[in-house]
Amino acid sequence: MKSAVILANPSTGYMVGGAENQLIQLGAELSAVGKEVTVIGFIDHVPSNDPFDYRKIAGNWARPLAWLRLFQTLLELRPDVFVTRVLNPLLPIYGLICRLLGIKLYYFCAHDWELESRPDKRINGWRWRSFWLGIQFVDKLFVQNKFQLSGFKRLLWSGKSRVKIIRNIPLMRPAERMEPHDDVFIWIGSYRPHKRPEWVIEIAKALPHHNFEVVVDVKHRTKVAELFQNAAETIPNFSYMPGASREELFEVYRRAKAVLITSEGEGFPNVAIEAWSQGRSVISTVNNALLDFEQGDSVTIAEDLHAFIKAIQDTPSDDWSANGAFALKMFQQEFQTEKIIKQLLSYSA
Repeated sequence: MKSAVILANPSTGYMVGGAENQLIQLGAELSAVGKEVTVIGFIDHVPSNDPFDYRKIAGNWARPLAWLRLFQTLLELRPDVFVTRVLNPLLPIYGLICRLLGIKLYYFCAHDWELESRPDKRINGWRWRSFWLGIQFVDKLFVQNKFQLSGFKRLLWSGKSRVKIIRNIPLMRPAERMEPHDDVFIWIGSYRPHKRPEWVIEIAKALPHHNFEVVVDVKHRTKVAELFQNAAETIPNFSYMPGASREELFEVYRRAKAVLITSEGEGFPNVAIEAWSQGRSVISTVNNALLDFEQGDSVTIAEDLHAFIKAIQDTPSDDWSANGAFALKMFQQEFQTEKIIKQLLSYSA
């Protein structure tokens, strides 16, 4: 691979959530090893600090005119690889364009939910079937865990060896050594109903001798902000921080005794990788990606709210530092950016 075009999520624009951040980080890391990278998006963006080019495609992405503009852009750039991520019913269109232009199509899975049509998700019915048709065109399909690996192999008509497991790229500069933590368990992320940060309020009520904090960007949801603010004012061992910048997150992770993930479902949560990179272990609801790491002390799986409470209650206070040290060592072995990019490029040879 000498050049790549990366498609930002058409439904959200540029950098919004974990999946989008992974795409942008991938572009930055490929640029760092000398690859020519262009990111295509659908909003105005001035890439003043980005190590890659940015192209905006105007228009409604669900209409043929936008597809024509994509074709024209790829025809002009002639990349070796076109990269996309996040379940998209337009994947057959991307596949057809890539076939016509002789460009390899790489798809990165972002979530276990992509494996089936779900009535509770936006991409279902014919939209999911269109996505299923689209994955037949991909040259490489990168997944995050063994569950996704077997699931996508079942969905492919042929060429099942195209499916490869690859680690997410770390989004934070890793800690060089273990730092002392404060006496607080912290939930970190952007608000989505399925992420259930409200659980932390209930955990704090059940464990009054432990301290808890929610650091969440509620994205203009006034009622959600009021819920956490009221909890912070009425529950002595609970505090609320309305979001944090990327730089502020270093201090947030440093303070954490452990990091809580309460989501109903995730792909490979970036929060877990960030926590490990800062020497902090994770307590998480059931997650197929994190189950692969449960054999060590870097992650504790809690099946429900009561299991969360029990995990915190039953773990001796001194163990959290040891668990964090194990997490940092595991991160250093499994999530080295250079190793991940080298593996990706080896699949492109």
